[in-house]
Parts: sequence; structure tokens; C-alpha cells
Amino acid sequence: PQDRFRIGSLTKPFVATVLLQLEAEGRLRLDDPVERWLPGTVSGDGYDGRRITLRQLLGHTSGIYDYTEDAAFQRAYFTDAFMTSRFRPVSPEGLVRTATSHPPVSAPGAAWHYSNT
Repeated sequence: PQDRFRIGSLTKPFVATVLLQLEAEGRLRLDDPVERWLPGTVSGDGYDGRRITLRQLLGHTSGIYDYTEDAAFQRAYFTDAFMTSRFRPVSPEGLVRTATSHPPVSAPGAAWHYSNT
């Protein structure tokens, strides 16, 4: 019970399932803008959470940069440095800040680009 581990990309289907359940219950719509549910989280530097939908996030068409492509993130987690940084907590907000410190990869809905963000 006290063990913790990261499940990586397997998180995405869990999140998608919950969003689909919430939509089925009428509690949200996949076409809702991100800004409605996470106000102020995706903004600035070319990002506008009012133009990005939950559906686009789930379908990797939001245009949001993938934080795992950030050079500093790669040095910390994809090199030998991983052994010293692997247990360092990284908040979801911090990961979004890393992503949004880079320009969008496309306009929302314009292209597909895999994004862990």
C-alpha cells in the first residue's frame, strides 16, 4: 500500500475513460474548452485555453507542446541523471509550465502531435 510507481502513458486511457463517463453523466462536454475546467492553466505564449477543447487534448490535436521534448526534462529523466531525479516529484502544473514555455506545435485542431502534456 505504501509503494508508489509511475504508470506513464497508461495514464491516458484512464483519464479518457473518466472524461467519457463524466460526459455520459452530463457533467461535462468533450467540446468544452480547457479554460472552463482549468482556468488560467493553458495561457500565454501562443496558448489560449479558450480555444483548446477536452476532445483535442484526448486526441492529441490540441497543439500543446509535449513536455518530454523539452531539453532540460530529457536531461533529467532520459539520461544517466534519471537515477538521481527519478523520485523527485514533478507537479502536473510544473509539467504544463514546461510545455507552455515552448511555442505551440500547431493551432488547436490543426494537426496531430503526440503530447504527454
